[in-house]
Amino acid sequence: MKDQQMKKHHIILLELLRNELWGEKVNVDANQQELEEVMRDAKEQTVFGLAFNALTGVGIPMERKWMLQQIARLNKIRTKNDIVNREMLDFLAQMDANKIDYVVMKGQTMAELYPHPDVRTSGDVDFLVKEEYQEIQRKFNSCFGIVLPDKSRYDKETAFRRNGVIYELHTYLITFGSSRNARYWDNIIEQSWNERYYVDIQGSKVRILPPTIYAVYVFLHLFFHFLREGVGLRQFCDWAVMLHHYSDEIDVELIGNILADLEMLKAYKAFGSVAVNILGLPQDEFPFSLNQKDRKWGEKIVGDVLKGGNFGKKNHNAKHVGLKFKLETASVALRNIFTYYPLAPRDIRNYLSRLIVGNIALFFEGIKINSRERQDC
Repeated sequence: MKDQQMKKHHIILLELLRNELWGEKVNVDANQQELEEVMRDAKEQTVFGLAFNALTGVGIPMERKWMLQQIARLNKIRTKNDIVNREMLDFLAQMDANKIDYVVMKGQTMAELYPHPDVRTSGDVDFLVKEEYQEIQRKFNSCFGIVLPDKSRYDKETAFRRNGVIYELHTYLITFGSSRNARYWDNIIEQSWNERYYVDIQGSKVRILPPTIYAVYVFLHLFFHFLREGVGLRQFCDWAVMLHHYSDEIDVELIGNILADLEMLKAYKAFGSVAVNILGLPQDEFPFSLNQKDRKWGEKIVGDVLKGGNFGKKNHNAKHVGLKFKLETASVALRNIFTYYPLAPRDIRNYLSRLIVGNIALFFEGIKINSRERQDC
């Protein structure tokens, strides 16, 4: 993105991220107020630890009280990462002992690919299981004393808490708009169970998807979250370091075939432009060449990301989940669908019809609520 189209604190934030991810030299000239704006942005984008860790090595003067507050926040991120890692490894060891097959996605398995894993803000632990949900439900109750709720086949994940850490158990990974794409992707994941890849976390092996499939999955997760509510820069950083780490193992021909079959190659390249042209991933580590059209899409995408914040929180006036929050989310999704339709027409076209039906239902739900409120008056 052209510098004149971005605010100074956005430019500084992106420079700091490139420094943290790839060691690029930083040329930062900022006063205290500007530094505070940068770190507010970093927090909203869930990249505080990455940005501040880079900032500490730049040598810019900072107010002592403010600097100590930021160091304390960074230390909390480091402590949380250690807690999540230890708890997750204990849980996965018990999964192995009870012969429950799984792969872990994103999260802590991504953190290990960063130059400094301890400064990436941690979140939930997402994992995919191979067995049917009812069987997993029975095993979790008998093996771990964890009571999972009943769920319909439409529920993608089930959340539970263990020793203060939130887990999301998945029986499938992506909710596509296109049923054709869903069937195609499910077949790919089914085949991937035959391959075993691991990432090392604190001396323990944690199973992940094969690199080529992982490189598609992380993008799909990023793309659909972006369309439906929004994402932060951390999701792009995760994808960038993943592509960097596995650049020699990713099968470019296979990934191209998968994206072509999903009709999402344009979207992959547009979002890849953010990783390459905005965050500094070396072009030769991205599976495809990028052109000026990809770059323009990337500039549009990162502009929306900077405006919306992590998972689109800044797009909401409603602070809590409810009807107004749902309507605001639907409004963001509709805007993104029409804006980014050319990037993945098949899936977006099918998702649009579902979203319209959902919005109609929300509209009538709002009428009923307003009617009840008037009667109460």
